[in-house]
Amino acid sequence: MIINLPFSALRAFEAVVCLSGFSAAPTWDFWARNCGLTLPKPAKTRCFGQSNIVVQAAIQGLGVALGRKP
Repeated sequence: MIINLPFSALRAFEAVVCLSGFSAAPTWDFWARNCGLTLPKPAKTRCFGQSNIVVQAAIQGLGVALGRKP
């Protein structure tokens, strides 16, 4: 899958906090590679031990989460 994002959207990635879990895929690098993108380094990353905590952190506005279908 190739996603066409404007350059400004990719540049905005530098200003966000990327939330993730300690487990394997999906990771931001995995997602970008499979979408044909090269992401700039995010402002910050936060890792949590459980995926439900990652989702809750995103809901509370602490950053942007990447997840998978249940």
